[in-house]
Amino acid sequence: MVGLSPTQRTLFLLKGEGYKPWVVERFIQSKPFGKRIDLFHIIDIIALTPNGVMGVQSCGQAFSEHMRTLTETHKEESRAWLETPGTSLFLYGWRKLKVKNLDGKYGKRTGWAPRIQEITLEELT
Repeated sequence: MVGLSPTQRTLFLLKGEGYKPWVVERFIQSKPFGKRIDLFHIIDIIALTPNGVMGVQSCGQAFSEHMRTLTETHKEESRAWLETPGTSLFLYGWRKLKVKNLDGKYGKRTGWAPRIQEITLEELT
């Protein structure tokens, strides 16, 4: 999974769990660079799961910034999403971590690992 974006890594993981994910983040072309717009300013991917619809914000190592966006900056959007029956909201942050060797010790090799945090209504009060 070399060279993949956090969104692509998250899609791969969700599909591996048997969910049906779909990217809902859009790129808006504008001069000079353009910008990305998330669904309701908080969701990059939605996934159909056995428990309902899961909204996912995916990011690289800026985990705390994205958590702040979900729980403070766009608190009302997050609350509205979570108050809708059958929905959940998650933050998937990707980072490189050292991988254990066969002898159980950490070597030089690294691999991508997700940090997964569920956002709940209690965090938004």
